[in-house]
Amino acid sequence: MHDADALKLLLKFFGAQRVALGSDYPFPLGEANPGELIESLAEITADEKAWLLAGTAGEFLGLPEGRASARPGHAEACPSELQRT
Repeated sequence: MHDADALKLLLKFFGAQRVALGSDYPFPLGEANPGELIESLAEITADEKAWLLAGTAGEFLGLPEGRASARPGHAEACPSELQRT
């Protein structure tokens, strides 16, 4: 994602739990410092940033909560159908 407004629109429609940070590695097509755009947005919460930077990918990959950077508020932030029991 190279545009803050486009990212905000994605978050509005889908929520942070459905958007994940990716890169074009090894091709230098994206941000020079991955995650910099996400970290720079004052409009999104720390929990949303955590989901975008690692939580969504960790959930998708089925990693235990501690394996992909912490997913703050996991039980509260994650839709009930995805919560682990």
